[in-house]
Amino acid sequence: MVFGQETVETYVLGNVGGQLVADNFGNNDRILFVLMGAALAEIQSFEFTIARVISLIAAHDDDGGIKGDTFERILEENFDKCMGHLIKAVRKHCKNPQYAPTLEVALQNRNLFVHRFLRKHGWPMSKDEDYLDAVQHVQKIRESIWDADAVAAHILAEKELTDVAVIKFDPESGFTEL
Repeated sequence: MVFGQETVETYVLGNVGGQLVADNFGNNDRILFVLMGAALAEIQSFEFTIARVISLIAAHDDDGGIKGDTFERILEENFDKCMGHLIKAVRKHCKNPQYAPTLEVALQNRNLFVHRFLRKHGWPMSKDEDYLDAVQHVQKIRESIWDADAVAAHILAEKELTDVAVIKFDPESGFTEL
């Protein structure tokens, strides 16, 4: 796949229920859509994480345990709430002053990605540079989601609701605690 060499031949996306799903996306579209699919999966995983964090906090009793079936019920209720509401609830439990802004950036990036990303980048795009900008933007969004996932783990660890240690790996400096 080379940027600038778009194809117009039909591309089979998959077989769904015995029917072929096809389109004539160009090579640039394929690259962008694969990365967008990865970002969407990570965003949905993050949404589950945030619902789980606030549910664990809400279901936690004073003795350090979880109140019976309360967690499952609260988790189901939280799945129906808007992401902004869940982030706001989680932000109240942030001890580190950097946690809330990290969660807010992830929320804003999630909303942009889910609701306006292709329109913001003028898809379908005509220039390779526009595709490169979009690919770089997808990567920045993914990084903000990864950072917010780490924050969620830290919040649970600080509240002693998980035994997870969060460690960040930087290729230049090595491992550091986030």
